[in-house]
Amino acid sequence: MTDGIGGGDLLDRLKRVARNGQSIDIAQIQFVGLDEIRAAYGDRWPTERERIQNVAHTFLGKRLRREDVLIPCENGFVIVFGVVDSLDTALTAHSVGRSLQTFFTGEKATR
Repeated sequence: MTDGIGGGDLLDRLKRVARNGQSIDIAQIQFVGLDEIRAAYGDRWPTERERIQNVAHTFLGKRLRREDVLIPCENGFVIVFGVVDSLDTALTAHSVGRSLQTFFTGEKATR
């Protein structure tokens, strides 16, 4: 299994994030959901879901650092940040999540 940032095996990338066998700090893990986008698309969601998830994966991947790991999930994406900084990771996840929502639903929908 490969991820969209830097390529490579997902397990190997997670091991590198954990640095020398250390544990991954909970602050490194953030979730970016697609719930607002799904709600905005309403009845169109079932037919647009796969396309949105693929575009969202690319969109997010371009906004994260090479050392970060992006993992697609059923309702969004888990980001495992390569650098531990709880405030920075939370703000980055929030920022890319809002940017993603704006991209798919427009500026008005995110207010």
